[in-house]
Amino acid sequence: MHRRSFLKAMAGSSVILAGAGLTGCVVQSKPQPSRRPVYDDANYDYYYYPDVNVYFHISTGYYYYWDRKVWVRARRLPRHYHLNHRYRRRLLIRDRHPYERNREHRREYREGRRDDRRNRRKDWREDRR
Repeated sequence: MHRRSFLKAMAGSSVILAGAGLTGCVVQSKPQPSRRPVYDDANYDYYYYPDVNVYFHISTGYYYYWDRKVWVRARRLPRHYHLNHRYRRRLLIRDRHPYERNREHRREYREGRRDDRRNRRKDWREDRR
């Protein structure tokens, strides 16, 4: 009997010691810094159509357009919108909504389109000579 009680006491104390030892061994790892920014390109890729002031989200298929003092998000454009794919611009936008910097986009790409037309006319005239 003496031996059984000794084994029980040893088994009980080893469990207690093992439990106490494990609670002191908490491993904490620090997150490793990323070498490049982490973002999903698909969430920010848009086509911008400066002729009609419309944005198209490439991966989701949603259009964003201005209608009666508010921006609208829809799968299809109203019938009166006609997109010219020759003048669309691909934009990588970091804002939550593509239209947050619409004034800048309108200013930049409207002027660019006019310059494209002038350059084409010049090229055409030079080729003709």
